Amino acid sequence: MIGRVAGFRGPAGELTVRVVSGVASRWAGGTTVLLEREGSSAVPYRVEAARAYGGTLVLKLAGVDDPGVAEALRGCEVRVPADQVPPLPPGEHWVARLCGLPVVDEAAGPLGRVEDVEETGGVDLLRVVGPRGEVHIPLAGEIVTSIGEEGIRVRLPEGLLDLNREDGR
Repeated sequence: MIGRVAGFRGPAGELTVRVVSGVASRWAGGTTVLLEREGSSAVPYRVEAARAYGGTLVLKLAGVDDPGVAEALRGCEVRVPADQVPPLPPGEHWVARLCGLPVVDEAAGPLGRVEDVEETGGVDLLRVVGPRGEVHIPLAGEIVTSIGEEGIRVRLPEGLLDLNREDGR
């Protein structure tokens, strides 16, 4: 999901999309979007034109040619097909692509799989669930040594696994 239809502009029914990440320019090159209303299936639309305006993406979609049709789409989630997700700069990762990856510590071995990435206002945390229970691992370069399609490798600081033990020892 890249955002939500906030409204429209102009007589041609261009949609304004409030982009979740705030970086609308990242999404201006796509050729297809999927619009989805809660409880309904996603409907694909061909993108005729797209431009970024601050944190807003302005889309002209095929078949959405007047304000009435555009207004009916207000509130829809805007998604892009996986093959149109742009690459991120080095060191940045899509959260959805981290979830499900196995995590292996260089010393302790397999820790489990990423269930979620929790924002903290500082360094994000990988929430990993596995045979040792739930472990929260800072998504910091000093700890996470590699991230790839095959999984995530970490070098945990001494004592980090003990922080998650129920008995506290």
